[in-house]
Amino acid sequence: MGLKINQNLSAHSALNYVRNNEVGLSKAMERLSSGLRIVRGADDPAGLIISEKYRAQIEGLGQAMSNSKDGINMVQTTEGALDEVSSILRNVRNLALHAANTGPNDTDTVAADQKQISAAMATLDRIAGTTQFGAKKVLDGSAGASGTVTDSSVSFVAGSENTKSGTYAVNVTQAAVRGKVTSNSNTGAGVARTVAQFDAANVAAGALDGTATLRLAGALAGGANIDVALSTGDNLAAIASKINGNTTAQTQGLSASVVGGKLRVVSDRLSGGTNAELTVTAVAGTSTNQAAVSGIGGAEVTATATASGSSKMRSDELLTFTNGTNAVNVSLAAGTTLASSVSTINSALKNAGIKMTASFDSTNSRFELSNDEHGSGSTVSNAFSSSLVGAQSTGFAGAVGTSYNVAASGAALSGAAGAQGQDVAGTIGGFAASGKGQFLTGDAGTDTDGLQLRVTAAAAGAYGTTTVVNNSLKFQVGAFADQTVKMSIDSVSTARLGTSATGIKIQARVDLASIDVTKGAGDGAQDALRVIDSAISQVSTLRSKIGSFQKDVLESTVRNLSVAQQNIRATESGIRDADFAEEMLTFSRGQILSQTGFSMLTQANQSSQQVLSLFR
Repeated sequence: MGLKINQNLSAHSALNYVRNNEVGLSKAMERLSSGLRIVRGADDPAGLIISEKYRAQIEGLGQAMSNSKDGINMVQTTEGALDEVSSILRNVRNLALHAANTGPNDTDTVAADQKQISAAMATLDRIAGTTQFGAKKVLDGSAGASGTVTDSSVSFVAGSENTKSGTYAVNVTQAAVRGKVTSNSNTGAGVARTVAQFDAANVAAGALDGTATLRLAGALAGGANIDVALSTGDNLAAIASKINGNTTAQTQGLSASVVGGKLRVVSDRLSGGTNAELTVTAVAGTSTNQAAVSGIGGAEVTATATASGSSKMRSDELLTFTNGTNAVNVSLAAGTTLASSVSTINSALKNAGIKMTASFDSTNSRFELSNDEHGSGSTVSNAFSSSLVGAQSTGFAGAVGTSYNVAASGAALSGAAGAQGQDVAGTIGGFAASGKGQFLTGDAGTDTDGLQLRVTAAAAGAYGTTTVVNNSLKFQVGAFADQTVKMSIDSVSTARLGTSATGIKIQARVDLASIDVTKGAGDGAQDALRVIDSAISQVSTLRSKIGSFQKDVLESTVRNLSVAQQNIRATESGIRDADFAEEMLTFSRGQILSQTGFSMLTQANQSSQQVLSLFR
């Protein structure tokens, strides 16, 4: 082989290996000292891109967990204030219950209750207006959906986090109706007093010159005739007095008087029909002018007068009322006044927690039974049955023992003058809405999702607009855009609590701010109880919603994100972190190669020295 010195190829080759080995050794030292496999982009360009995305996600998950924890603290602050609101409402309810005890209470006592209630209402409004998390108020309505209306027949009740801000026209296609039953055709006009007035002018002009027997007959409560013995010298006034003194006549509700020279006999019991219910005739006696007495029957005039609260039940009747859960029997005895019968029914219904009200319409001479709540038979379960039908009854039932739903009994009873219960129906902003009672709620998936309005309109039609502003709280609970959750927290001011109460009788507005236990001789206290119960339910529902949001959303999110962050860290570590065992092998190999490379470079340089031996 030749020996050349201008190009020491062996030395250059050894030098290249030494240089390359130094680069590898330097990288191994960087990875071992930093703990990273990718120190710069040149180490693994594709791996760097993936790794940076994972790093951003890992840090984002950490921040999202921190966000969720802040949300938990906010929710707990809110729930703590609501706990105090619930406590105040329970105290206010006790005051209303005390005020409703009208028997022993005087006006000063009830006024003291109202004064304490008013102070509690001020405290509630203060809590609603001042509860904050940082600078953000959470119970004044600014953290939820609020609405304004343009028609007095519509009131904003609530919105949800899904309700979109905007102005929506309210159109009602079916107004809400309370189910109502009145005395049916079996009774006709019979829930009235029978008035029979008889012409007996000859008797009025003088007196009987002998004895006579006056017989009262017809559709009497007891069924049997009543004979009244008349004596010599009796005139109309004396005849009326003897009828009124007759024990049987008294027990059957008959009374007599002289009106305009005529004998008038009146029944205060329920009877049926407008035809002759009573006849008065002379059937025996010695009086020579007995024909004048007999003329009483021949010239009778029968009419039906309007019944009043003092009119009386004609027969015993047992009514049974139910609401699907509770039941109560109400016994109405013959001879009980209509006013007392109505009071007995209503007291029993109230004690049983059945939301129905009985009344007597003196104008039309009919009993009435109505639901306190609006709605159809599917939403109102109040029902009744009776042991008696026909002319001698209240006339509620069409058949003995048959149960009738009050909301649907307008169809169930033949000839009933009642009303079918109806749920409100219509649209909000042209979007479909569901009706229940007087409440119209926007359907899911529409812009009005969760928007609830109370519609008190009595007829179908357009009822202005409702403008909604939704400031629901938004929580960023994920590492990427739009990974958010919303929660709406309604106002707990007294003007916004209790708005869902039903069966209100005298309270002008349905809200907690308007309760007044001093009004209506106890009715104001009863309305207050209904509104307070609605407010307690409203606050409890809100607390449950907030608690569920904390437990099922925020706390669950923290746990879920923690696991996700751990797994993504492992993935990112697999891409970016150095494998020390492998890097130590590389480093050791590099060190050995470096030492041997320098040794070989030295040997290569020394081989060219052999050329000098040629000159010796």
